[in-house]
Amino acid sequence: QREHLTLEGVGVVNIACHLNIELFAAFDGNEIDLPIWQSYVENNFANGANPMAATSSDNVLPFKNVCGVLELQLYSETPCYVNEVDITSDAGEQLWGHGTVTLTDGIPSLSIDPGDDDQSYLWLYPEEEDAVALSTDPEAPTAFYFVVPAGTLGKSFTVTVYAEDYEYVWSKTANSTQNLIGRSQITVMPPLPVEMHVYKDVRVTTIPGCFNCAFTFSGKVTIDSTGECE
Repeated sequence: QREHLTLEGVGVVNIACHLNIELFAAFDGNEIDLPIWQSYVENNFANGANPMAATSSDNVLPFKNVCGVLELQLYSETPCYVNEVDITSDAGEQLWGHGTVTLTDGIPSLSIDPGDDDQSYLWLYPEEEDAVALSTDPEAPTAFYFVVPAGTLGKSFTVTVYAEDYEYVWSKTANSTQNLIGRSQITVMPPLPVEMHVYKDVRVTTIPGCFNCAFTFSGKVTIDSTGECE
């Protein structure tokens, strides 16, 4: 859906709103930094984690999502408290770092610059609490959301879960082409049972493919001359 953000008074760049998105006015050659770590938020992604971009010759900017979202659905048959969830592109794709956003006919695309460090993985962990309690109900698993560059994870990626103060670990690999991250889409993995093992005993297995569902920003945000979001 095409949504409009109206700017009143002054142009605003790098606007953080309460809508759990980060808005920034992106023009050809505009630069962005995607972090290596993202904060866990219950049933959502963190405020400022999901960038949007727009270009316009007037004061109406039709913002569009730059990235896509990967949703992991995890549960455990026994009580389990998760400290961190990681995803790693087995193809070595760049999932974080400094990049450039360009717009073609209003559609943003992202190019991440090669860095000196390994850019093939992302971390997700809770900031407000020490650990996240996994659901024990396979019909209502706990969701973990990663904001991921579009066009990645379509070859193979590995999910790693650390729990119980990092004393236990669980890891699985997904290798379906259906997992390709689409811009402005949520790629939803099927519910997965987490079976924790002692940290030194990592067991990697294969998880099935996933399905996609529509992911769009909705609503209208008005920014006044002070830069405040309504």
